Amino acid sequence: MDASTRAASTIIEAEEVVLPGGELKKGPVYVSIVQDTITDITSTRPPTVKDVIKTHLLTPGFIDLHIHGLGGTNDVIDFWSNPGYTLSRLPMGGTTSCLATIVLPKSSSQPNTLQLFDKLKDVIGRTDTGGAVLEGINAEVIGIKPSLGHDKEASESEILDALRLSKEPMHITHLFNVCSFHHRLPGLVNIGLASVYPNLPEYTDIIPPTFEVIGDLAHVHPLTLSVLLEARGYESVCFITDSIYHSNQPGETISYNGRQLIVSSDCKTMLLKGTNTLAGSCVSMLDIFHNLVNTLNVPIPQAVRMLAENPAKVASLKGLGSIAIDSRADMLLFDKDLILTATMVAGNTVWKK
Repeated sequence: MDASTRAASTIIEAEEVVLPGGELKKGPVYVSIVQDTITDITSTRPPTVKDVIKTHLLTPGFIDLHIHGLGGTNDVIDFWSNPGYTLSRLPMGGTTSCLATIVLPKSSSQPNTLQLFDKLKDVIGRTDTGGAVLEGINAEVIGIKPSLGHDKEASESEILDALRLSKEPMHITHLFNVCSFHHRLPGLVNIGLASVYPNLPEYTDIIPPTFEVIGDLAHVHPLTLSVLLEARGYESVCFITDSIYHSNQPGETISYNGRQLIVSSDCKTMLLKGTNTLAGSCVSMLDIFHNLVNTLNVPIPQAVRMLAENPAKVASLKGLGSIAIDSRADMLLFDKDLILTATMVAGNTVWKK
């Protein structure tokens, strides 16, 4: 007996549901879950069901492609050596899946690096940890899926040559940050902002890349984000936290590979102590969701799309990032004021307000 013919173990009744492609379906809508999978989405209440979980808004769980961890050791660079610490805390901030962002040494064969990979290998893909799911690794020096970023020196021709290496859209890491923009000498930001390229020989067969952008409203100004969304729309953008800590204590300090970082006065970012240099954020994906809706006036379903569906596509995470039949039941439940009330991973409630 397959999942579609078995009685649902959980039914969620929602007044509104965000569906793939940025569609907002008005309810009541009934989402059926069998074990860890969504098996039905209907406007008709299943006749044999007595008890349902009711919510105002139901969305897919958010997917953070770029997070350095939330703590668990004495140094940021070692946070992912204790993956359980971060994974257990992510659901309260709306994250149900993530990639572990790791800054690799020049030689990835160093013993500590290999030990870290071995530890993460045992956790990747597990849905039974009681927290978010670690879907893979985002290596900021080397990686399996090539991405562009952390560069202010590459010329226009060098960037275009790199983009030609792939027959599919490549990806740009945290657009605007550690990237260049110039009105006469195009850099990564220029390339990322355009969805249609000029009719010039050097742009022949260039596929516009996807990209991620930090959504704490500090790494990139809200006006700049508005320009970005107007230029590229909602189809290719992924919002990320680039989080390296989570703190409600301004002035709190942590270590990062021998350097001291300090929590900013608004608790949005981490700064290199004694400077105004940004070193990462302290926000959650839930914070970014509220930023998109409340500050940038992005419609709710499109905000969700950039926090869930788009990241899943970029990272090739099949069956994730959308509320659809046969997708994994990773979902967020919100009240009418967009306050998160519960987080589900693989059909199980892993956090509740």
